[in-house]
Amino acid sequence: MASKVAWSALVVGFWCGLLLPTDGATVQIRNLGSVSGSETVTARTQQQVLQFFNIPYAEPPVGQRRFREPIPLSAWTGVKDVSSPGRPCPQPGITDKLPPAELTSAIEDCLSLSVYTKNVTAKLPVMVYVHGGSFYLGKAADHPPNYLLERDIVLVAIQYRLGALGFLSTMTPTIPGNAAMLDILLALQWVQDHIADFGGDPGHVTIFGQSAGAGAISGLLYSPR
Repeated sequence: MASKVAWSALVVGFWCGLLLPTDGATVQIRNLGSVSGSETVTARTQQQVLQFFNIPYAEPPVGQRRFREPIPLSAWTGVKDVSSPGRPCPQPGITDKLPPAELTSAIEDCLSLSVYTKNVTAKLPVMVYVHGGSFYLGKAADHPPNYLLERDIVLVAIQYRLGALGFLSTMTPTIPGNAAMLDILLALQWVQDHIADFGGDPGHVTIFGQSAGAGAISGLLYSPR
């Protein structure tokens, strides 16, 4: 009986050890605060990856900030739980393109990014992904890092305002237009300022995108910033 109890304790302890996050899943972001992520593995070689979803890079673009240029996020206290994907930016209810659950959970406070890394103390090349969706659909978590993180890189996927909230212009200071492009620029500045805390090299950043994401990047080539 004592032997069975000992084995039960061993098995319970083993599984608890598997479920508890490692110290590497918590990162202190310089001048901002701490975030706690989760772990996954790559598809082919089962390499461990730390994933940090839904890290905000701007103040919520609501109220007087709606349609305006995004404002960098202020520092926070405590540890933000960023272990699971955040909610997408508001987008039309096209149920044949996105599951209804994702559409109904959209919020305007959606300016965030996800970071995937294998080593927070390294200095690895960074790839920044801008999702597609015709500028009115999609989210940062659409494409997981199952294959890209087979390589020694840090992957960042950014979320930006969509549709009218991201691109409407009345040619006035109140709604000047192209807020989404400014979102992307601010996210890229966040990468420059903070990606080193996740093991990335801010001097070695490649931006890439799919569909509308690639189009947005092409537009940024004309930006004076």
